[in-house]
Amino acid sequence: MATPKQIWEQQQSQMQRVKNSGIILTNETPLKDDKEEEMAKSALALFRAKEEEIERKKMEVRDKVQAYMGRVEEATRRLSDIREELDALIDPMRKDIAFLRKKIDTANRELKPLGQSCQKKVQTLFSLLIIKMIVKWAIEGIISNIYIYMVNN
Repeated sequence: MATPKQIWEQQQSQMQRVKNSGIILTNETPLKDDKEEEMAKSALALFRAKEEEIERKKMEVRDKVQAYMGRVEEATRRLSDIREELDALIDPMRKDIAFLRKKIDTANRELKPLGQSCQKKVQTLFSLLIIKMIVKWAIEGIISNIYIYMVNN
C-alpha cells in the first residue's frame, strides 16, 4: 500500500500533467481532448477519493476520542463515588476521635489536681518518715547512752 506522501505526489503529478496537457494540447484533435478530459476526471476522482478517505479517518479518530472521553468520564464518576464513600467513612471516625480527645482532656483535667495532692501527700509522708527515722535514731542513741551510764555506775 502506498504511503499518504506517495499518493499525494501521484496526485500532484497527475494534476500537473492535466494542467500541462491543457496548455499544450489546446489545438489538438478531439481524441486528445477526450483523453485530457478523462485524465482530469480520473485526477478529480482520485482527489475526491482521497478527501473521502481523509474524512473517514477523521470520523474514526473522532469516534475513538469520544469513546475514550466516555471511559474517562465514567472513571471520573466512579472515583467521585469512591471519594464520597470514603468521606462518609472518615467523618464518623473524625467525630469519634474528637469525642475521645475531649474525654482524654477531661480526664487529664480531673487527674491533675489529684496528682498534685498525691504528690504533696507523698512529700509529707516522706518528710514524716525521715522525722520518724531521726526520732528512732535519737531514741536509740539516748537508750544506748543510758545503758552505758548504768553500766558505768
